Amino acid sequence: MNGGGSENGGLERRLLADLQPSQLLVSSEKLRDVLDWWDADDPDPEPLPYLHPVEDLGLAPERVEPGRVVLADGHTRALAAVLSGTETLPVVRDPDRETLSMGIYRTCLGWCVDAGVRRPADLVGRVVSDETFRTEWVQRCQAVAEE
Repeated sequence: MNGGGSENGGLERRLLADLQPSQLLVSSEKLRDVLDWWDADDPDPEPLPYLHPVEDLGLAPERVEPGRVVLADGHTRALAAVLSGTETLPVVRDPDRETLSMGIYRTCLGWCVDAGVRRPADLVGRVVSDETFRTEWVQRCQAVAEE
């Protein structure tokens, strides 16, 4: 259910199953904050930014599912959508994608694929304390950035 617009950077709606996470863990604190304002009966969050189609990030073709897009941010909102039974969310090409380090995202995407995190629903069971999130995810990504 691609609503178009991805070529010009415009808003579109995508199935949650078409969104490839680039993050392995979700902070329980962030999830609690999102669930405080999330309207499960009528979810309408800000559009989630995505980078590129998954096949454009340089992983071996057999490791990715073509046609899906890589989330740049909004993993917690995507998980809230899963928990509330939402099937689609608004997404938009990340306007900052040209300034982001695709090498870091490529590494993070590889970790996700290796761990079986291929859709927002795969983040269920990967909610951790904020401290654990910082030590096991943020610091891991920062180490890649420093290489």
